[in-house]
Amino acid sequence: MKRGRIALGLGVSLFFVYLTLYAPDIGNLLHGRCSLSAALFGHPRLDFSQVWRSISGVRLLPLLLAFLINPLHLYIRGHRWSVLVQPSGRLRAIDSFGFHLIGYLANAVLPLKAGEIARIMLLAERLKISRSTALATVILERMVDLLSLLFILGLVYFIFPIPQRFTEAALVVGIFSTIAFAILAYFGIARKPFSGWLGRLFGRKLFGRRLRRFLTRFIEGFAALRSTHHLGIVLFETIGLYILYTMQMYLMLLSFNFTSEYPLIVISPIVASIVLLVIDSIAIAVPSAPSAVGTFHAIAIFGLSLFDVPTDPAAGFVIVQHALGVVFSLVFGLAAMWREGVKISELKNLPQ
Repeated sequence: MKRGRIALGLGVSLFFVYLTLYAPDIGNLLHGRCSLSAALFGHPRLDFSQVWRSISGVRLLPLLLAFLINPLHLYIRGHRWSVLVQPSGRLRAIDSFGFHLIGYLANAVLPLKAGEIARIMLLAERLKISRSTALATVILERMVDLLSLLFILGLVYFIFPIPQRFTEAALVVGIFSTIAFAILAYFGIARKPFSGWLGRLFGRKLFGRRLRRFLTRFIEGFAALRSTHHLGIVLFETIGLYILYTMQMYLMLLSFNFTSEYPLIVISPIVASIVLLVIDSIAIAVPSAPSAVGTFHAIAIFGLSLFDVPTDPAAGFVIVQHALGVVFSLVFGLAAMWREGVKISELKNLPQ
């Protein structure tokens, strides 16, 4: 992996770690009312004794149930990916499950979402297909996730007062995502995508045979869009996935007694769980250091602040939530690597 990209991932995480720990006072600094060190480090956000108090009071049974949901929703995710891959080759659900576990492990120990690269390499090697085709299946899977989250966010908008800036950003992302998915759908459904003006465009010497060959193989990864049967299964399993994710978030809130302590969560813990799920998904998607350290914590704490959860108990909640995910990724990811015969050195040498 290139050092510059590693440094970028670490830099993003360190910035969010800083924002989690301190509240910068840029206004007073610019007006000369305080020193640089006082402006940057004079206003800590967390009281670690209160953070620990929140963690030590956790209820273990709902926390354990939340942890046990991980392999279930990951197996469904693995099966869904195998359905999207099906036109390119037969991938067993158990193997797809293992590839996802290895991808989660790579994300836990390597920066910049390296787990996606790991899945692409594993799939291409297993099915003997091009990496560009494997890449397309991962992009298609992530596009389904993104559109699902945006749809859920649209439903929540009419129930919970989400900040305007957040909804505006989501609207922009939604517009571009819909356009991108429409383009993918065209290339996936069209039998001859390079006919007509596209054929004339890519037939020019400017693009060359290599690029056209790459695009042809890349488009093969969207072939699942041609089958209503495949799309029906994907839709059904996507709904199941987000039901499980919502249950998992609800159990986490229950384990910290947030469902009985904070009025905005008490009113509708399911709505709160869905909103927090959307925000956490955004936090995980940001390329950063291994395990999304810093980025996940800062964004997830912000999400809890929308429900008037103070920073200290919110930090305790997020630390435990993040730790459970990392433990799951490491333990089950190593088991999947042993099963697939993948070595740690192979993850370190993933192309970026």
